[in-house]
Amino acid sequence: MKNEIILMNQTEIQLLNNLESYSASFIEYLDTTPKTIESYRKNLKQLFNFFEEMEITLPKREDIISYRKHLKNSGYKETTIQSYINTAKQFFKWTSYAGIYEDIASGVKNERVRNIHRKASISEGEFEDIISLYAGKEDLESLRNLSIILLESTCGLRSIEIERSNIEDLQTISGIPVLMIQGKGHASKDDFIKLTIPAERTIRKYLALREYQSPSEALFISLSDRNQNERLTTRSISRIVKNSLLLCGIDDEKKTSHSLRHYFVNEQVKAGIPLPEIQASARHSDIRTTMIYVDECNKLQSKSSDLFNKKLEGKF
Repeated sequence: MKNEIILMNQTEIQLLNNLESYSASFIEYLDTTPKTIESYRKNLKQLFNFFEEMEITLPKREDIISYRKHLKNSGYKETTIQSYINTAKQFFKWTSYAGIYEDIASGVKNERVRNIHRKASISEGEFEDIISLYAGKEDLESLRNLSIILLESTCGLRSIEIERSNIEDLQTISGIPVLMIQGKGHASKDDFIKLTIPAERTIRKYLALREYQSPSEALFISLSDRNQNERLTTRSISRIVKNSLLLCGIDDEKKTSHSLRHYFVNEQVKAGIPLPEIQASARHSDIRTTMIYVDECNKLQSKSSDLFNKKLEGKF
């Protein structure tokens, strides 16, 4: 092949002039959730903007590689670059399947994501500080905020799982209190988490104070004048946790709402709970995700540095 891409229908129309229609057809072809579809749409726009800015009308494999370098030089995170390149690979895989354009992204390596957490866990002391912040407070807002914090830190819920929860999702199975959840990537509430005693009692206190008409209402609602009684979004939940951290003097950009879930997993690792049980409680689809937590905890608990601490004791 000479430094050009031959369209599979043998017509040399410029791909750029048809990207919007191809994009619409590709999106329609996808069989996934609305959130994922929106992510693909956003990522494709980024790719097409690059083609336009670089005046690329017949993209080649090296253009996808240049796109990856462009994203990296623009300061995007590894995970973001991985998402953008995955979308490009899926799009050109589809154009090849549809007989529209050669799969120029085939074999292009994606950005390697390091197996480290970009968000830090809270410490045991910080956990105690956050709980103490709301201890003894019986007003509706405090009970709501503490319920959210306990669900994340002692039950391992994600913000999106909390957002999706309704009052009726509080149930019992064999006499044990649980919360039915719609997990990450799931289309329905087909799973549950066992509620800790503090979490269940706090939620019950919160609901006893709150006025609601139907059990199908959101479990956690806004109390602000602007969004009174509306379902809390993941952004609002993250803000509630972040503000709680700040009130405790924990001002660290790496410590967020996810840090409470991180703490939940770390505490199980430190307690020596078997790996499969930790994976199940965290609802990690891939055991390798759970292993990232295990490896991190093992490194932090390693006694290798103690040798040198003892050798140099009193000298620093």
